Amino acid sequence: MQKTSQIERLEKNGRQKSMKEWSPRSSLSSSYDAFCQLRRTFLRSPVEELWILSLSRGLLLIRSQMLFRGTADACTVHPRDIFRFACLTNASFIILAHNHPSRSLTPSREDLLFTQRIIEAGNLFQIPLLDHLLVSPTEYKSFADQKWINFQTGEISDRFDHLDFES
Repeated sequence: MQKTSQIERLEKNGRQKSMKEWSPRSSLSSSYDAFCQLRRTFLRSPVEELWILSLSRGLLLIRSQMLFRGTADACTVHPRDIFRFACLTNASFIILAHNHPSRSLTPSREDLLFTQRIIEAGNLFQIPLLDHLLVSPTEYKSFADQKWINFQTGEISDRFDHLDFES
């Protein structure tokens, strides 16, 4: 299945963390490539922001945009707006990224549940979410690279069992 091979390719390239310079004509074939595309946008944001990258079938960047801007510790996000953007840009895949103004690169319970919902919606729209990045000005963490969530099933890693997901 092509979706599986694209996800595997993204994960493999993310693990390799190629330090090559990213250019607008390059494909976003790793989490590092996505981080390079976005890091300048998060340099000084004092509030949470959610950005989306829409990608072609060949993982070329179609467009990136900030969709939501929140407060110092929260950002209200609507899946319908994410997929409206994805459909309007004719995206085959999407990558999401957001910052924590505290600069923490640990996902919250809400981050995990939100990512799970977007994976499910992406499967419905046939526009898979390939990754979700937590970004600071100098570093990032990839949900896919860290295996915090299974991007095919939406299953959250058991390392987060201490969080109450039933509430």
